[in-house]
Amino acid sequence: MRVRFLQRAWLGRAVLHGLFALLLSACVSEPISVQPADDPSSALIREKWLPRTQDALQRFDQRMREALSVTPPHRLRVVLVASEKQYSELRKDLPQAYVADMDTDVESDLYERSVVNAVHAAAWQFFSSYAVDPEVPAWLKDGLAWQQAYAVMDALQSDALSSHDLLGIDRYAIRNNRYTLTYADVLADGRFVRQEKGFEYFSTLLVRLLQEQLGSRFDQAWPVYMRASKQPGFKHEQAFEQAFGLRSAQFAALARDHFATLRTMKFEHAAPLPPLSTTRSADAVEFLPERTSTREAYARYLKLPTPRAFALSRRGAWVYFADNPDAVRRAMQDCISIDKVSCRLFSVDDYMVADEQRSYEPEFVLETGAEEAWQAQLATRWMPAIKSSVGSLREVLRARMGVDFQAPMRIHVAGTRDAYARVLRENIRQEAAQANSTAEHSAGLSNQNGQMVLSMLQTDHEEYLWERAVTVTTHELVHEIQGQQKGVAEGFRTRRWLDEGTADQISNLATRAMPLGDAARYEIEDWRESCIVWYRLHGVRTTRPEDVWNVSYEQWLKLIADNKGPYEMSGLLVMHLESLLGDKYYPSLLKYWRLSGKKGQVETNAFKESFGLSPDEFLASSKRWLASLN
Repeated sequence: MRVRFLQRAWLGRAVLHGLFALLLSACVSEPISVQPADDPSSALIREKWLPRTQDALQRFDQRMREALSVTPPHRLRVVLVASEKQYSELRKDLPQAYVADMDTDVESDLYERSVVNAVHAAAWQFFSSYAVDPEVPAWLKDGLAWQQAYAVMDALQSDALSSHDLLGIDRYAIRNNRYTLTYADVLADGRFVRQEKGFEYFSTLLVRLLQEQLGSRFDQAWPVYMRASKQPGFKHEQAFEQAFGLRSAQFAALARDHFATLRTMKFEHAAPLPPLSTTRSADAVEFLPERTSTREAYARYLKLPTPRAFALSRRGAWVYFADNPDAVRRAMQDCISIDKVSCRLFSVDDYMVADEQRSYEPEFVLETGAEEAWQAQLATRWMPAIKSSVGSLREVLRARMGVDFQAPMRIHVAGTRDAYARVLRENIRQEAAQANSTAEHSAGLSNQNGQMVLSMLQTDHEEYLWERAVTVTTHELVHEIQGQQKGVAEGFRTRRWLDEGTADQISNLATRAMPLGDAARYEIEDWRESCIVWYRLHGVRTTRPEDVWNVSYEQWLKLIADNKGPYEMSGLLVMHLESLLGDKYYPSLLKYWRLSGKKGQVETNAFKESFGLSPDEFLASSKRWLASLN
């Protein structure tokens, strides 16, 4: 199997978790099974990658029928696995199968592993069984197998990957790796050559060279050679010349010149470059997130030849390409496949990319799926209200904290529960079961990484729709601001009560400042008063500050389910914190959020440094203040 970690690497949580495998046969008449069928992670594979693998293998079978009038008779077992552990186990247990590790967020890698490498494995198996004569060189069978895989991939017209992209990888491998193997060794077809590192790159480029020499005649020539290999008295030299119009010695000379040129030629960027700053790439390390793996990757990147490009996201995902004319496009394309919103180019060649934009306008996406009349009402009535609430929040953020949206953000508006669940799966990156549960019980969600979704259902009362369009929007966007200030968040996990309480607090400021238009007849609840009333009527008997002090997400959800009022208690705590700090409150919040992204920071120390008192001191003060409310 081709391993393609030569020019890039990435950091990001895998989309897929758990252990499962998809088993299918290269014989398209065989049924496709999913095991285990009840694994929640199998939904994405079923929906997206399984059909592509099936389609690719069907297309390969069709190509063989057209070229050789033969349907590949040998069944290949293809196993797509979602964990490294199962990948390692199945590689040992199923040595004759093609096993693909799908535990990555990078779209082009998922495409290559489930489509390109699967077709190559099927093609290699087929050519090995079809052309059994020992005179047929391994490089030609393997190169033709990769050529077929690339042809199938291009026929599928994926935006994630093309044969042009993979040929760039192949050329990079030959130019920048000191393989003991040479093109001459591959052409000589020694007994153990196919097991040597680099064989697949040489064989691919040799067949590509043959294809370039023949042009359009290549698709007719290789079947002639393959059919000849099945005839009695087959001789490679004679069949090669008759099929391709070249003697083996002539082709070896062409290969010698081709690989010599390949190692010395200078590549240039294929497209115009973005504006570059005056900061040299080598001096730009201080502008990177303080994540060790990111900085180590950047150090490797700086040693690689140009053309090169390094892309990263606000949360620490990174991708680089080097010695590639398409380095800029490929780096951004793969970074975006991990983090669809906040990726940006950081460095190109020897200079840091200029970033002149200080704030970002959110992108609003009205999801499809609702009935036509409701879809129109969402566009004409509710989308303007959502945009107005965003504008009001920005004014509050600028006035109180001196910040604005510092990274791209996408706000999805879903008019049906199915559309809401779809965004939760595809954009927020929740697993299917969690997305369905969230869609049933929530009105909106942010992943603090540039993606936010609102549920606006036609069956909801108008008052609730206004609350979602205004209050939920601003609350979730405050979480986005928190995420932007935290950055990669290598230091510590911030306290949930502080994040949720400040989200409600700042949302309330924005809501009360905005013009409500035809929503004015609905009372906008006073956040401060509602928190105090809740405590006096219910909270004093049911909830203590300790209940929300250091809770996980699951514990937070349980507090909600048990009607313990975690949002109200959090509101009271941040209300008290503001009363203690006065004008220093909002700058202190910013400091706390930013410290959470610093490597080596301890939360209790950062809390005291930011707010001027320890968590225990603040807890004791809060309990005294709450007692005074009764």
